[in-house]
Amino acid sequence: MKIMSPSMFYTMVKNLHPPKPGRLLGLDVGKKLIGLAVSDLQYEFAAPCGVLERSQHNPHQMAQEMQKLITDLSLTGFVVGHPLKRGMPDPTARVLDFVDDLDWTGMLNEVPYTLWDNSFASKSAKELLYPICFGPDDGERFKSQFAATDVLQAFLVAGMRCENN
Repeated sequence: MKIMSPSMFYTMVKNLHPPKPGRLLGLDVGKKLIGLAVSDLQYEFAAPCGVLERSQHNPHQMAQEMQKLITDLSLTGFVVGHPLKRGMPDPTARVLDFVDDLDWTGMLNEVPYTLWDNSFASKSAKELLYPICFGPDDGERFKSQFAATDVLQAFLVAGMRCENN
C-alpha cells in the first residue's frame, strides 16, 4: 500500500488523469471489527457500508476482502482512521499493524491511502447511537460503521475546504 499525506491524497484522487470515477473507503480499525464507509463518486458524502470481521492471523484473507471491495465499489483509495490523541498507544499500534499487515501481503501495492485522525470518531458514533437500543453485537457493528463514516466525512469536508480556498 502506498501512504500519502492527506492533502496529497485528496489532490491525487480529485485530479486523476485520465479521470477515473471511483470512491474512497473509510476504515475504522478495531480489535474485532473494521467499520467501513464509502464516499459518493464526487467525493462529497460518506455513508456507512458494513463491517468486516478482523482476521488478525490471516492478513492475506483481509487483503483479499479489500481487493473484492476495490472491485465491487470502484475504489480509488482508503482513508484509515488513526487516533492521533496522545496517550493512546494501543489503538495507534493496532491501526499501524493492520496497515503493515496489508502492505506485507503485497496484494494492495497500488492502492493509495492516508491516515486521518479518528480520536473521537468512536465516541461520537456511540453518542449518536446511544438512544437506539441495540443488542451488544449489533451496537458494536453500527458503532464501527458510523465511526468509519465520521472519519471519511471529516476527511472529505477538509479536502473540500482546502480545494475552495
